[in-house]
Amino acid sequence: MTPPLPIQDAFIGNSFLDGFCFQSFDDPTHGRVNYVDQTTTAAANNLTYSNPNTFVMRADYQKVVQPGQRGRDSMRIASKKLYNDAFENALWQINSMRTCN
Repeated sequence: MTPPLPIQDAFIGNSFLDGFCFQSFDDPTHGRVNYVDQTTTAAANNLTYSNPNTFVMRADYQKVVQPGQRGRDSMRIASKKLYNDAFENALWQINSMRTCN
């Protein structure tokens, strides 16, 4: 039996922001999205904390995007730490995630 992998980093609740940075640049896939920085996201109420143990991150769902506009506000995050193995890159515990169905 394979032994369990050790937890290298845990970002829970407010500490999530300690491990990630917000990237606010043009979408590299040329999609209709407007990546915003952390300050903008918090001011727009896209980024909230439901309690000290939970971090909530969501995209704007209220703005109507007109033709020709950059797109809906959203967040793009990247880890501040470089991991050696793709397998150890991320393990998420997601309590709720909306789908398009």
